[in-house]
Amino acid sequence: YCVELASRPYAHATFPLSVQSGTTASAIAVGHGLGESSNVEIRGTTGLQSGITRQRLQTGAGETNPVPVIVSEHPQVVVDGTNFSIETARPLNFPVGINGRFPEHDSVHFFSFDAKKSDAFLFEVTAQRLGLPLDCVIEVYDSNGKLLKESDDYLQSKDLKFYWNAAADGQFFLSIRDLHGRGGERFLYHLSAERSGPDFELSGEY
Repeated sequence: YCVELASRPYAHATFPLSVQSGTTASAIAVGHGLGESSNVEIRGTTGLQSGITRQRLQTGAGETNPVPVIVSEHPQVVVDGTNFSIETARPLNFPVGINGRFPEHDSVHFFSFDAKKSDAFLFEVTAQRLGLPLDCVIEVYDSNGKLLKESDDYLQSKDLKFYWNAAADGQFFLSIRDLHGRGGERFLYHLSAERSGPDFELSGEY
């Protein structure tokens, strides 16, 4: 192992984890030695390449280490955790980036969306790629609460990337949770939700 000692504040992540390209957003730094205030600003400065960037944050105790921040072309929203059931599901407007967190054990977030038969969607989670512990599971339900599909991460990926096609017209519900029902300060996630066309992924062993 390697131990690093420093007098500067240390941040694991920010919440929200992402910012839309060409904008700035207020966030909370998650870490240690951040001073009296953990409020920071994350930047999606025009010209920054979309994807995971690394930004130093200005906190009450000074500048942090470089922290991973997602810059996305899509609008970004933050969920407050009140969408914990199908009855309280938050509507999705595609495309969108969703920032959520599970401070308590056995937490789950629900989202609702309408689809026509054969509509295709892509849902992609970012958490473990940022060094965060969430092991994500996504489930899709029909309007009667029947489970239609469940997906965990791919063999070659630390995070979940999930393609789903609607088999009929209707309203559907998507849930996201930790595989082991864990929660805490660092159980943060970013969920990218968008309509998708045909796609495939090929994996094998050697």
